[in-house]
Amino acid sequence: MDWITKLINILKIPLKVLLPAICIFSGFLLFASDELLEKMNLFSWSAQNGFIFGLLFLISLSFILVYFIAFIINQTKEIWFKATFDRKNIKRIIELNLSEQSVLAKLYNSPGYTATYDYNQPIIKGLVNRNYLYGGNQTVATFAYSNKIPVNLTLQPFVWKTIDKYLPIFKKNIIHIENRLKKVKSEKRKNKLQNEKENIQYFCDLFDGKLFD
Repeated sequence: MDWITKLINILKIPLKVLLPAICIFSGFLLFASDELLEKMNLFSWSAQNGFIFGLLFLISLSFILVYFIAFIINQTKEIWFKATFDRKNIKRIIELNLSEQSVLAKLYNSPGYTATYDYNQPIIKGLVNRNYLYGGNQTVATFAYSNKIPVNLTLQPFVWKTIDKYLPIFKKNIIHIENRLKKVKSEKRKNKLQNEKENIQYFCDLFDGKLFD
């Protein structure tokens, strides 16, 4: 059996190829009929090393199953992450205060999603630190008798992509709420729907650039 180890070392076979190969090879020697093994001149060799082939089969099969389960888990996590990524992002953007939303909205409506801001402003620093804005490795110019640090900042791609996705959804939701308002009789329910509509409308108008001077 030493020749198998030497062959593996020489060929440097990747694990993803080696394990299935061992599993198939040992499984064949274990479960093939005696007649077939006789024809292939493997019967006596298989009988002598049956215990070893049994171990190889179980060990390699166990590794393959573990790798397969780990792959399924990782794929499921990745799919779930992608499915919920935009939803989590829009929730975070909605939960920002109005000043922070205004900065994002102005950048969203700026050429290349880029504009110059004073990096010393706490709002700007906060958005950069939370990865909503990106400044890159640019040289920062300072001015005498001023604390201003003007920096070109760009909206991170995940921000504008999320807004691109949800603005049309929110606009459709406004129409849906308006249709519901026509049917609702309860004043309490009407007020709640009206507030919801106004909040969504404000968000849409803000990121459509309708609220800027």
